[in-house]
Amino acid sequence: MTWSKYALPSPGADIPNPLRAALSRIDFSDFSTPSPLHVAIQRASAIRAVHKRLLIVTGRSRHLATESHHRERKEIFEEYRMMGPELVTRTIGDVASSMVISSSASALVVLQAVIPLE
Repeated sequence: MTWSKYALPSPGADIPNPLRAALSRIDFSDFSTPSPLHVAIQRASAIRAVHKRLLIVTGRSRHLATESHHRERKEIFEEYRMMGPELVTRTIGDVASSMVISSSASALVVLQAVIPLE
């Protein structure tokens, strides 16, 4: 819901001007690929080649995930010769841990939704 609200706001959306200006400087990217972590790392590397600072915002959810990145994350850890990814991955998730290991961002924010108990 948040992605669609800010990545593709409708022209008449009630978004304050300062927020609209900030959103115009953000590149929201959506890719369809069998190896999303590798593509994200490549995309981040391309951006860092042009811009000094890169902030990556990623989500983290084990319960609501529609796909598993465990195999690809393991490949990335092997590529970057990092052993023992379990603690990092349990703490920040597959996507964020791949970004950290590959040094893809100058800053990283991990969001996790809270599901209220009923």
